[in-house]
Amino acid sequence: MATRASQVLDTPELLEAILLKLDIRTAVSSAQLVNRQWHDLITKSPAIQQAIFLKPVEAADGAPLRNPLLAELFPPFFHSPNEMRSAINAFEELAMARQERLAAFRREGASWRRMLVQQPPVRELGIWETASGMGGDGHTFRRERYPEGLRMGELYDLVAKREHRFCVFWSPLSSEALHGIVSWSRSLSPQQTEQLDRLADDTEAVLRQVRTLSLYWFLALRAVVSGWEHVGGDYLQSSIEKHAVSIVACWGERADEFRDVAARKSDQLEPEWSLASSEAGVLFVSIDCAASLVICNSYGVSSSPVLKLFVKGEAVSTYKGPRRAAAILAWINRLQRPVVSDVVAESLGDFKKADETVIIAYLDGGDETLRAAFLEVAAKYREEFTFGLVTDAGAIEAEKVTGPTVRCVKPLDEDSRDLHGFTDVESLEKFVKENSRPLIGELLPHNHQRFLERGWPMVYVFAATESERSEIRTTLKETARGYYESLTMVTVDPQEFPDLPAKLGLEASVFPSGAVHQLSTDRIYPYPKGRGLTTNELLSWGLDVWQERVKPWTPPGITTSYDNLGGRLKATRQRTMSLYHEAADILSASGGNLKTRIFGRKDLKAPPQQIYALALETCKWSSVLKEVIEASELLRHERKLSPLLALLLVHDFLLSKRGIALPATHGLRTSMERHKARLNAEFTRARIRRKAGSTEALRQQVTTEYLGEAARYPRWVRINTLKTTLEDQLASTFKDFTRVYSIGEVTDASSGKLLHVDEHVPNLLAVSPSFEFTKTEAYNSGAIILQDKASCFPAYLLDPLPEDGDVIDSCAAPGNKTTHLAALVHSRTAESEQCAQRIYAFEKDKNRALTLEKMVKLAGAKDIIRISFAQDFLKVDPNADFFKNVGALLLDPSCSGSGIVGRDAMPTIHLPEPPSSDTKKSQSRNSRKRKRGDDAPAENAQEVFVDDDETETVVATERELKVRLEALSSFQLTLLLHALEFPAARKVTYSTCSVHAEENEQVVLRALQSDVGRRRGWRILKRDEQVRGLREWPVRGAVDASNGDREIADACIRSYKDDGRGVMGFFVAGFVRDAPETVDVDGPYLRDENGRIIRDVSGMPTLKAAHASDASRASATSSVPVDGPDGDEETTENLESEDVTTSIDESNPDEKDEDEWNGFD
Repeated sequence: MATRASQVLDTPELLEAILLKLDIRTAVSSAQLVNRQWHDLITKSPAIQQAIFLKPVEAADGAPLRNPLLAELFPPFFHSPNEMRSAINAFEELAMARQERLAAFRREGASWRRMLVQQPPVRELGIWETASGMGGDGHTFRRERYPEGLRMGELYDLVAKREHRFCVFWSPLSSEALHGIVSWSRSLSPQQTEQLDRLADDTEAVLRQVRTLSLYWFLALRAVVSGWEHVGGDYLQSSIEKHAVSIVACWGERADEFRDVAARKSDQLEPEWSLASSEAGVLFVSIDCAASLVICNSYGVSSSPVLKLFVKGEAVSTYKGPRRAAAILAWINRLQRPVVSDVVAESLGDFKKADETVIIAYLDGGDETLRAAFLEVAAKYREEFTFGLVTDAGAIEAEKVTGPTVRCVKPLDEDSRDLHGFTDVESLEKFVKENSRPLIGELLPHNHQRFLERGWPMVYVFAATESERSEIRTTLKETARGYYESLTMVTVDPQEFPDLPAKLGLEASVFPSGAVHQLSTDRIYPYPKGRGLTTNELLSWGLDVWQERVKPWTPPGITTSYDNLGGRLKATRQRTMSLYHEAADILSASGGNLKTRIFGRKDLKAPPQQIYALALETCKWSSVLKEVIEASELLRHERKLSPLLALLLVHDFLLSKRGIALPATHGLRTSMERHKARLNAEFTRARIRRKAGSTEALRQQVTTEYLGEAARYPRWVRINTLKTTLEDQLASTFKDFTRVYSIGEVTDASSGKLLHVDEHVPNLLAVSPSFEFTKTEAYNSGAIILQDKASCFPAYLLDPLPEDGDVIDSCAAPGNKTTHLAALVHSRTAESEQCAQRIYAFEKDKNRALTLEKMVKLAGAKDIIRISFAQDFLKVDPNADFFKNVGALLLDPSCSGSGIVGRDAMPTIHLPEPPSSDTKKSQSRNSRKRKRGDDAPAENAQEVFVDDDETETVVATERELKVRLEALSSFQLTLLLHALEFPAARKVTYSTCSVHAEENEQVVLRALQSDVGRRRGWRILKRDEQVRGLREWPVRGAVDASNGDREIADACIRSYKDDGRGVMGFFVAGFVRDAPETVDVDGPYLRDENGRIIRDVSGMPTLKAAHASDASRASATSSVPVDGPDGDEETTENLESEDVTTSIDESNPDEKDEDEWNGFD
């Protein structure tokens, strides 16, 4: 039976009466989607169509009614003007024209285009248009008729298709209004002031035309045509001295080969100059340097056109930006602000939008050292960026920043990046230079070298006009965001760089066009002519380049690339020439592992990532290459080659797709070419001796030999659900893999590509160990992360739920556990909601914090994770308001690393014997057991104890091992007790990659028995309370190590690296707190019967016994002396960092570029 409501809604007359009450926005959008009946009624009812301004009303009582929806969406057209508006700037203000709505906004059939601007409709429009040039101003007046009424699309096109200034008048015209139109539509130069009388006559002539009309609407336009209006030298000097701020354009005809270029630049600047002059509110004048050469020379002007900013007659800045009115205005506004603006909470939001790049420092008001450093950098870059300082505690807290922080805000890119804990000018300047870079920059003479110095591939896109370049930046914006760290994308004005297209292999006059320049190899790849510059086309072509399906361009008649681009690119040939010598030098050094040796050096000429790849691959192949070099007698014929240098060169000669990275005429390359036939023959013999049917089969064999112990373990791959799903990856990255159902099958090297979906940890795969992931798109985009299964236990066990609040990762680098936490947090957030939880990631070491930051960005977790750069977790106050919502903490402190698989300091390298040697025994360097210092016989070698934070300690006796473990466990307990103090915390996981009970069960027991553990009600997370996968994990803690407590042992989770489960040695335990802690109203101090604190003889407050014991324990454990790598005494304060990547453990994103700063969040 129908309800009364349904009966009403089913009656067309009643439904129409109801729909007439709707606001226009609802009626033209969501109401029509309710059902077909509503849609038909709204689109066919004359009354509703008139109400929503789609059908004219023929007559109306009272004043005309403006369209309220259009007035809201297009305010520059509907608000009563008091000045003429720039059409370009006005359109940038429109909410409808923003990037995410641009396509719908521009659609020809968009409903706003069909809407009448008012009811009754405007049927006649008067248009006054002014064009100014060197000969003065010209005025035209015309009227346009609109029998069906003026629609918004028609009015919009009148302005948008010209780049006019405009104003709109809503009432019938009076003489005063017309005089206003004339004065607003003109931009009088100083010489034109005497023409005011003639201007009045012009106005009266127009009035005579207009008075015969009865116009409700009047549109005044001012267009700009070519022509500079120059002033004389005397007038110029007096004018700029009178005005506080003046802008002078210095222009002059050239008689040299650059005359045409200067003329084109002048033509391009003229309309933007005129537009900027009308908006700036300061004096704009121009001078012809050909006629006033002495004055221009005094300003240091050697080319034209040049813009100079004067303050009280003194030149203070020369404009270096793009020839756009908006950019010129931004430069003027920038230089009128203080070098550093003091920003308060009320103005902070607006200040962030004050410029294309805004640099804001959040500092304590009393920190004069950091303030001075910030001021120094701001003074250096004030012409390019806007700088602000926030010292207000409320504003700092609202921004959720901890410690000294500098934030780079780019509102047009909708991006911000943080630098935490800066201490000097150098680190701050590096941050500003790197992070001020837009997603897609505009190539200019002053920033070209800065972009090149990044060392990453340059992507050049050329377009003839600014509108084309702007459209390209809009189209490729999101693509550039995804590759921001690994590419430098720029648009180029060919008039600014006329020689650059030819040097990139492009036709000089065909635009748009583009090219990629790989700076590390000095190879250039022109973008195919005629191929569209769309995201899909560009990514498809880029993949072909990456996979070497596209050959690089070579300049005609040149075998190697040119030395510079447009006079600005430093030669990269020297960098590649130093590659082999630097790699040999690093491999022959002593101490540290390969990554430390390479990425720890700041003096390398060749790219560190290229050196690392060459050195590592050469080590892997060295046993084969040794045979080849010795059998071919290469060292006997080429006496200048050392054994190491020969290995490196032969590796690239035989195995690199690109060959030797040296010019064809270089001596080292020709020394290889001379022995080409013999080297290839001996390589084939070596392959046959190993019974490998192809080079690829030999590569598989070499990889298995190199992995050694690690070959018995699978590669564990975590699917990053922040970016993808398990199903998508199985259908793409792993589509050629065969699924098996045991770990043993996966590690069978003879069975090809195999994978096993893990049964304990969700979204985790075990994959054949020999498969190379680093070249897959999924790995490079962060969709998959290489992370040992056991390393996934801590975040999975913590199981952060929305009700748990914020989360802390206390020792976060390199970031795999941190990003795993982010994926878990994100998975509990509804798609329609924004994630409210935050993960605070602490990392004390600056370099490791950089690695952490890169990992967070790569994984797509920057919106969830906040990195406390170079901040010690132990120095954080748990009771700070900033952490009042922290309900879960993950602790994975520094440990002995005794459970890690394959953690050798250096890969083994087999050196060929020089011709003078009598022995044929292969040499190897840097085995796991070695004596520090000079080489010594193996039987006298000592074990090198390698922590998971890469600290090396020689452990010769059981006593030394015991001392080391005591120091580590004391630090670990200190960290754990500190975590248990956080007032809102209800969950904590503690983990190590150690197999020693002293660092595992014993730390857990001591924490449970501590005062903070008992006082705050902490207990072990029992096995039956754990998440399903870990509840079912069979390997548990040791009962003996748990002092016989079986419940605690069963609650602890262990793994061992040799038990056939394919994981490294690991330990994790969870702590939970059920009941609220007992609050001691007296606080930690003893008080007398009157409530006064009891003090000792020195006047210090006396702690209660429990608090005193905790304080003394923390003091003792945080500074236990341990032996450093060279036998020196050091404290464990340097040990709180997570394990870095191993051959089968956690991936370290972009470690190839550790020294590069990219900013935070």
